[in-house]
Amino acid sequence: MKANITRGDVYKPLVQYGADIGRKGTGRKHAEYIGGTIEESSVDDIVKTLLVPQKVRKVDRPVYHISLSQPPGERLTSAQWRDVIEAFLRKMGIPPDTPWIAYRHNDTPHDHVHICMSRVSLSGSLYLGQFEMLKAIQATQEIEEEFGLTRTKGLGKDRNGLTRGERRMIERTQKLSDKQLIRIQVDKALARSASMEEFTIRLGDVGIEVRLNGSKAGRISGISFSRDGFSVKGSKLGSKYSYSALSRRLPSIAEISIGYEKNLGSRTRSVRTR
Repeated sequence: MKANITRGDVYKPLVQYGADIGRKGTGRKHAEYIGGTIEESSVDDIVKTLLVPQKVRKVDRPVYHISLSQPPGERLTSAQWRDVIEAFLRKMGIPPDTPWIAYRHNDTPHDHVHICMSRVSLSGSLYLGQFEMLKAIQATQEIEEEFGLTRTKGLGKDRNGLTRGERRMIERTQKLSDKQLIRIQVDKALARSASMEEFTIRLGDVGIEVRLNGSKAGRISGISFSRDGFSVKGSKLGSKYSYSALSRRLPSIAEISIGYEKNLGSRTRSVRTR
């Protein structure tokens, strides 16, 4: 099971997306109301309920969007999804009086749900979401074991992406390593990109620079990612992040115009993200 978490400012577009209605509704998601502390009703009524905690405590970016997805071929019943979602929210430390609603989408091979919730509970407690991605990985691992679901790679089993020392550091400090943070953002960008150009732009938006490594003859031999002074080769993140793997995933990589950085003298070519 994989989890993805984002924050926002406005509830209505997210609720409409979950219900697959409104201006951007496609009707192809076959959206199904799964459950929550909010009963299924009109979008406006759902939004009003989600906004109730704002009367108690106003905060920036109160919208919390969580998606949970299963591997292809493994499908849960609606009742199982409700149990899984409630277990996930509990393991994440989200107060039980927090307003939330969940929908399942049926438009991909991955059985998945979208949860729209407030970061403020009805009692005024603010969910800060500290170390949220680490907690989410741990929570999904525990849920897979408890519910007898297919086990996916987690922090403790990731042999390609993290060294033993990095895993121990994460367990000790409860913080993701620079390498893991980059991997998370690369995964997000890959899932939403149809070309290398779009991929690099999305990473640039979150402060990650993409570099293609090659020779003066113009042959590209590798890819690397940089963030806040930390740089790592794609192959060091794992085999699926190597240049050869990414070029198969994003075939237009060969069409990108790259300029050789002569002043570096390091045979590095840079893909501009702006």
